[in-house]
Amino acid sequence: SIEMTAINEIFLGVHWSLESNEGFDEYLKAKGTPWIVRKAIAAAPHTITWEYLEAHRWLVNHKGIEIYAGVDTITERYKKKKDKEEPEEVYTYHIEKGKLVQEMERDGVTCTRTYKSWRPKN
Repeated sequence: SIEMTAINEIFLGVHWSLESNEGFDEYLKAKGTPWIVRKAIAAAPHTITWEYLEAHRWLVNHKGIEIYAGVDTITERYKKKKDKEEPEEVYTYHIEKGKLVQEMERDGVTCTRTYKSWRPKN
C-alpha cells in the first residue's frame, strides 16, 4: 500500500484490462528491451487495479513505486534499483471516453496503452 492524498473514484474498484497499444514496441525498443522479451511482454495479459483500503490508503496492484494522484490523473514513477544509470520511468493515466489511457515516454518515443474496465462478478 502507498500513502497519498486522494485517488479520484473514477479509477477505483475497477479492473482495467489492456485493450490496445500504440507505439509500445517502439517504446520498449527505446528502452533497449530485446526483441524476444518485447514479444513476450506484448503477448502477456496486463491488468491494473487501484483499490481504496482506509484512511487515505490505497492498494495498487501494479509495479509502481511512487504514485501521485491528481484530480483527473494518476502519475506513476519508478526506477529500477539494480541499474542506477537507467532513467526513471514515468507513466500517466487518465480516463477518456470511459477507458483508462496510459501514456509513457522514453528518449522521445511515446506510447499510449488503452484499457477497458470490468468489475469482477461476486
